[in-house]
Amino acid sequence: MLLFERCIHDAIREGRVTVVYRNWDKPRVNPGQRYRAGHLGDIQVEEVSQVPLAGITEEEARAAGEPSLAEWRRRYQARNPKADFQHDLTYLVRFCYLGNEAQVVRDGRLSEEALRRLDRALARVDVQAYEGEWTMPYLATLMQKRWMRPGELVQHLVADQDTVRRRMNVLADMGLVRADPGLGYSLSAGGRKLYAYRMRG
Repeated sequence: MLLFERCIHDAIREGRVTVVYRNWDKPRVNPGQRYRAGHLGDIQVEEVSQVPLAGITEEEARAAGEPSLAEWRRRYQARNPKADFQHDLTYLVRFCYLGNEAQVVRDGRLSEEALRRLDRALARVDVQAYEGEWTMPYLATLMQKRWMRPGELVQHLVADQDTVRRRMNVLADMGLVRADPGLGYSLSAGGRKLYAYRMRG
């Protein structure tokens, strides 16, 4: 996963921001790979390279979402107080925005083919789980009420809160579940469609 500040989300969606700089000790993403970017959606990493801080230009600062090189340096320094702009290297990550498939799922705009893809994706999640299949019981439990709090889910699913939260986050990242701090968890429109699709099969 690669996360971005919310203030540049719109610019990423519009293709105005295509570069990010990270003060990593080693690369944490790989060129050619697709990554989740939180609620923003998915990105494809095109380039990862170490570059000198001193060599970053005005144009490159704007491609990273800042109005000027001076502002980019100010914000970078705020995140990395020990940064030495004369001698340090930083990681440049060049990427392209792929869209937000999870939002499409949340909205329920799913064709039969999209439902089949989601079904296969959930099957892969179950295969990777040490405890065996868990996705269908979670979907079925959430079908019982509009919103369910973590405590209710713990009782219904006979699982601890950490497990419930972790699994709900997996379903939320796929767009199948909505989370609300006050209300708990609920199936999205796409989650309900997928549940109905699985019950048909």
